Amino acid sequence: MKDSKEYFYISKVYGDNRAKRSGLPLMNHIDEGLDILSILDSSDEAKRAFCIHPIFQSENLIDYRNDYLGMTNDEDFIIGGLARKYSVLANRFLCKPQTDNWDKAEIVRQLIAANGGGYIISADISNMLLADKTQNYKDFMLHHYGIHERSNELFNYFHLWIHVLNPKVINLTGLNNWLEENHVPPFFS
Repeated sequence: MKDSKEYFYISKVYGDNRAKRSGLPLMNHIDEGLDILSILDSSDEAKRAFCIHPIFQSENLIDYRNDYLGMTNDEDFIIGGLARKYSVLANRFLCKPQTDNWDKAEIVRQLIAANGGGYIISADISNMLLADKTQNYKDFMLHHYGIHERSNELFNYFHLWIHVLNPKVINLTGLNNWLEENHVPPFFS
């Protein structure tokens, strides 16, 4: 996927920028997310959409989103739509004080509302969510756990997402193996 136009595009957008808290290159999220999507045997479309999801998820990057969409063909438009759909669902449940008391049922209600009243989330979007939350959980555990002012809430947030997405056992095993290889406790431990 690193030869896709989406990977090239997000590389251009991110450049050498680094995350404020961890100091890691922003591209680390994309690279590791792609590794996780491979573990999940995800489609190329999901991988391409994952590459550009940040420009659809953040209002701060709207100019890049418009730029990307301005140079798309029909196939790219489908990838952009997948990234947009992902971002709508991902942004429906963020770790904020007003969501700290949400349980699985409330998150499912929010996802159903964001999904136009449907409960089914496509395999592509489910895998993108799993990759995003797993990668973010890894960075959180390595760089923020026990230090961040909302450490307990974030720990619960990541585990709740995994509980809501309820991956197949084989996928959960793959995610946990990847986490353990990166010296992070697995989910549901």
